[in-house]
Amino acid sequence: MNTFTLIIVFAFILEFFLKLTGSILNLKAFRLDIPPALQGIYKSVNYRKSQQYISVSTSFGLKDSSFSLVFLLLFWISGGFPFFCCHIVPGEDDKHASSWNVT
Repeated sequence: MNTFTLIIVFAFILEFFLKLTGSILNLKAFRLDIPPALQGIYKSVNYRKSQQYISVSTSFGLKDSSFSLVFLLLFWISGGFPFFCCHIVPGEDDKHASSWNVT
């Protein structure tokens, strides 16, 4: 692996962990009970539903991000980008993919 590859992989992993940390902190801050300032404005049943929706959608987003990161890294490590460049895209030759040395 060359330096560019390591920087890009590190950036993907860092971005994933920053999202993960932010989502976990947001989930810890949720309360199912309505805050006193909103009690006369917002119904507690609707507030609880919105908090549950946010919790479920955040959980799904974390699973989606995890799958995407694993898929991207496996695709990259297995040589998917050079294969795509050389065999799927018509008219491209191997010199572009092999010059980056990403596998």
